[in-house]
Amino acid sequence: APITVSKTGVLTMNAGKITSNIVNNGESIEISGGGVRVSAGGTFILNNGSIDNNTASAGGISVGDIGADSANGKTNMIMNGGIISSNSSSGPINAGGGIQIFPGSDFEMNDGIISDNYGNTGGGIFISDQYVTGYNGIDYSNTYSTPYEKYIEVNGTTMNMNGGLIYKNTSYSGGGIFV
Repeated sequence: APITVSKTGVLTMNAGKITSNIVNNGESIEISGGGVRVSAGGTFILNNGSIDNNTASAGGISVGDIGADSANGKTNMIMNGGIISSNSSSGPINAGGGIQIFPGSDFEMNDGIISDNYGNTGGGIFISDQYVTGYNGIDYSNTYSTPYEKYIEVNGTTMNMNGGLIYKNTSYSGGGIFV
């Protein structure tokens, strides 16, 4: 990703534009965001600005890691404003045209617009705690051997929508949001 927020890192975007980036992972299942990649334990606060016309496994923003654990802490994204638009997910994961949210992550949407994004699964937003088998039948971890209640304590993934607008996103499954 053009911008990566590492463990314990915090990125606050108050204005500006992250646009027209392409991250090509080929056939790798590596997680990437075309605009911003928030690694496990990092925080991204979007107050204003635009993230648009990017392409990667998560078109606009990738939050968290597949198989995240408590060693890295919670991954957070807070959207207080701004626009996430016209991004496309690609590659074998191809989920979350606007935002891709993985285990151990929290996403709070207070305001802003998520529109005109494309993802095979989750055109606007893709959310998954990866419990049981992973994504598209790929087993990323042995989660099936851990009781769900125990797994979710560490890897719970949440989205709270208090405001904002999610519209005109395109997907085969979950045009606006796929959970």
